[in-house]
Amino acid sequence: MGALMPVLGMAMLTHADVSAPRPVPTDTTVGCYYFPGHFNAARWAPMKSYGHPRPLLGYYRDGAPHVADWHIKWAVEHGISFFAFDWYYDHHTGRVGEHNTALDEGFLRAQYRDLMQFAIFWCNEEGADEPPYTREELLRLGKVLGERYVHQPNYLRIEGRPALFVSVPERLWQSFGDGFRDLLPEMSRAAGLPEGTTFFLVGKQSENLEQLREMGFSACTAYNYAGHRLPNDGSPLRATYADMVEVYEQMWRQVTTDGTLPYLVPVSPGWDSRPWYGPHAFVRTEPTAGKFLEMCERAKRYVDPRLNMVIAECWNEFGEGSYLEPTEEHGFGALDAIRQAFGRPGDWPGSVAPPAEAREGWVFDAIPDDPLHLSATAATGNLLPWGDMEEEVGWVGFGHEPAEFAADSPHVGTRCLVVTPSGGVKSTARVGLAFGREYEVGAWVRCSPGASVRVTSALFGRDGRWLGSYHDIGRSAATDWTRVATNIAAIDPGVGAVDVEFVATGGMCYADDASVTITGEAHLEVAFEDSCATPEGWAKFDGTPAEGKAGALVLHAGTGVKSRSTLPAGGDTVYAVRAEVRCDDLATIEVRSAEFGPNGEWLQTYAPVPANKVSWPQWVEVTFLLAFPPETAARACNLEFVALGGEAAVRNVRVVKAGYLDRR
Repeated sequence: MGALMPVLGMAMLTHADVSAPRPVPTDTTVGCYYFPGHFNAARWAPMKSYGHPRPLLGYYRDGAPHVADWHIKWAVEHGISFFAFDWYYDHHTGRVGEHNTALDEGFLRAQYRDLMQFAIFWCNEEGADEPPYTREELLRLGKVLGERYVHQPNYLRIEGRPALFVSVPERLWQSFGDGFRDLLPEMSRAAGLPEGTTFFLVGKQSENLEQLREMGFSACTAYNYAGHRLPNDGSPLRATYADMVEVYEQMWRQVTTDGTLPYLVPVSPGWDSRPWYGPHAFVRTEPTAGKFLEMCERAKRYVDPRLNMVIAECWNEFGEGSYLEPTEEHGFGALDAIRQAFGRPGDWPGSVAPPAEAREGWVFDAIPDDPLHLSATAATGNLLPWGDMEEEVGWVGFGHEPAEFAADSPHVGTRCLVVTPSGGVKSTARVGLAFGREYEVGAWVRCSPGASVRVTSALFGRDGRWLGSYHDIGRSAATDWTRVATNIAAIDPGVGAVDVEFVATGGMCYADDASVTITGEAHLEVAFEDSCATPEGWAKFDGTPAEGKAGALVLHAGTGVKSRSTLPAGGDTVYAVRAEVRCDDLATIEVRSAEFGPNGEWLQTYAPVPANKVSWPQWVEVTFLLAFPPETAARACNLEFVALGGEAAVRNVRVVKAGYLDRR
């Protein structure tokens, strides 16, 4: 988040208890989204492996009431009066998973919960292939909200009605159209609201607001506008926070000018999702507390008098670099900006934090390495955290419910994992695959008579997203402990990580000692290799010689280089392009491959290269998939690197013939 207020000089409490908060009054109601994503140690792995940010509370368990009390104290003492908790819910089953422990086990059990309000932000972000919601599912949603939350005395009410934030209103429109307006009273009654009282729906939508109004929504807002930007040129992965301030004001002006619905004005202190997405992440550069204060001051001009509210994104989105919560790197800078902009002048409380010894009850003892940042080429032994099942952590059901462990007859140690036929179990940690390596994935399993168990690995892209497919490891119906394992050659450049999952059928099954280990190098044919120590094998796009410096190709902003030689291409060709790249603060490197016909003529087309833009300030090796559809007319291709928005460098370029992992 840039140069925010340092921690030096901040007071430290000398005991574990949280001193009574002193709320700071505001003339405008200030809220804040809350990301409940730190419910096990693996969830902190991206931040730990990336190196920052590190919260002042340490890598905490977000279901610990003491953590919630510190969050409440810091929030209300800086003028924030409610949290809108990101809330994850399985609408098929009505299950509320472990994503919500921060609210259910932390905030709602905190000593100072009554000093702060809260609301549900329903993250209904299912994929486009999900079937529409049914009336019964929405009535069950209302019932769950009523039983768990909306009748709490500190639940946020707007105009006397419980507020419900909705992430994707379009999903409701696709399911019911404007008929959702007629379903809303039924859903509200299912929640136990009085006759004639409905949820105060706040849609995360800044356009097509008439659609929201027709559905019965009462207000609109946004989570963030981080990806919006003023210029359309420059670096696609880098833009300044100063630009972000201007873009936010453009969006505020657009929505308030529309005026169809009351607008809950959003603000944000920054954006840097490199902990989660690595070199492919979009970053807002040079954020500071002073610039965030400027954003907040500007936001006050657009506060809708019908609501008189603003909302910040986010309290603790550390993986996205958008957070107000104090950290070791930036202290209380973002919170101080909120208080200075919205707090009434007075005797404001000082900033205090617990000493390190007081945090032992709520921090995780060991954080695993993150696959996105792990150098797997140097890793040995079992790469899967908690594979021995001994700590009873690291495994959850497919609905994110806690996994069950048994002490009866484990394979080794004192306990094993229970797999019931009612649902599968998966590892919370993923293991990063270094392209070109070979891995063994396996586990020991045993089954009750008549039962069987299937072992699989879900496949994840290099950006951490699930690819929607699995790789089968094996099956067993043996009643004695049996090893199920297979080798995975990391020859698919689109696959960056795997987990381990178990599915039982026909009865109870058990699993123990799951592992992912490196077994050696995969057999790959090298098609092109150039260290770039000299630039002779490359040319600029105008045909003039490429530039080199310190054993690397130099790319100036808006220019690029292309390989002088070409590679064979066709409908069955799959290449993995590997290179080391480095960019300045505002630069992005784009990787391209021009397609040539049978006579060497350029076809005026480029081969598709997924996730072909990267940016990283230090030398980093990146891998790109280069594949050709069956109907392609290309018979040859080249390599091209383009610098966008700043200066960049490339070295150690290597192309190998690759393939696809067996997916289902």
